[in-house]
Amino acid sequence: MVSANLNASSVLVSKSHNMNLPVIGLGTLQVMYKGDADQPTKVETVISEQAGKLPEGYKLTDLSHEKGISRKEAIIRAMEIGYRHLDTAFAYENEAAIGDAINEWIEQGKLKREDLFITTKLPNIAMKKEKVGEYLQKSLDNLRLKQVDLYLIQNPVGYEELETKELYPRDDKGVIILDKTTNLCEVWQAMVDQVKAGKTKAIGMCNFKIGQLEKVIEKTGVYPDNIQAECHLYFQQQELRKWAQANGVVFTAYACLGSPAMMKVFHNARGNDELRMKDPMKDPVVERIAIARQKTTAQVLLRHLLQLGLAVIPKSSVEMHMLENINIFDFDLTEAEMAELNALDLGERGRKFSLAGFFPGYDKHPENPYPAEEN
Repeated sequence: MVSANLNASSVLVSKSHNMNLPVIGLGTLQVMYKGDADQPTKVETVISEQAGKLPEGYKLTDLSHEKGISRKEAIIRAMEIGYRHLDTAFAYENEAAIGDAINEWIEQGKLKREDLFITTKLPNIAMKKEKVGEYLQKSLDNLRLKQVDLYLIQNPVGYEELETKELYPRDDKGVIILDKTTNLCEVWQAMVDQVKAGKTKAIGMCNFKIGQLEKVIEKTGVYPDNIQAECHLYFQQQELRKWAQANGVVFTAYACLGSPAMMKVFHNARGNDELRMKDPMKDPVVERIAIARQKTTAQVLLRHLLQLGLAVIPKSSVEMHMLENINIFDFDLTEAEMAELNALDLGERGRKFSLAGFFPGYDKHPENPYPAEEN
């Protein structure tokens, strides 16, 4: 168990020492609202189309914003609350708004660039060695930065890059258009080259299997500074965490609260069964510990992951939730409480996200990282 001496300024250092990753960050996938009216992004539109009819009383933009709050405003609120680690991606379509927010604060003297840790990601349509630098530069232009702190491969599966630059290219039957020639070793070497070019301080991967990680390391000799993967109470990623710890790789947990809002959508698209629909924030053990600690269940879940040695990037654009999620440094869980929470791990049956079950045809890619559905 990690020492209880954690605070909002605590960082996790990678093996290469290229990266000092703040243990708490803001996941911005849900910060996608465009501004004055209900204008869903491509991400939201694709989610809606793949999910079919959304649950009754549930609007598409419920995924992404506190009503009436623009993307830029949401980021400014986060920085006012104390977030300095912002996690985005080219495919989230919010980099420009984040760039506007952080540059406004820098210009006003409220922050220095070095006070912030900015992560962004290579999209699936750019999974070719010659596209890595091009798309990182697009992200830098969007963010109005010369360098990001961390650049990640968002997913090991490549999509075809069409003339339209559609982020989720699909044929007339709704099947994702794959680039089955994806060469992870070549893409990873191109990522390494971006560090040498000074466009990013550190690099890493999202949603990779251990075998895929080891393959690119063996070929290039370069370890990732960071891996990012789904990790929460019911899916604690024990093997991947052990691998990361043994190899000096920092692990960031996304969907760290179980992503209940997205689960309403994935239930329709994937047919998630009752077990996969379980909400960690409503677990009786978590509720009991929260009451005893006078904390919320979300705070208990985030603290659990921190004490496992992970960084967390809970998603929210709602001010109350952003404030709640960052206030997790004034208590620690006992060894007994940690043991109780560790025992709730369901292993692979606890996984909530799988693009292989979301996008038809995705599972046909040779680098598909997700196991076959067991529902």
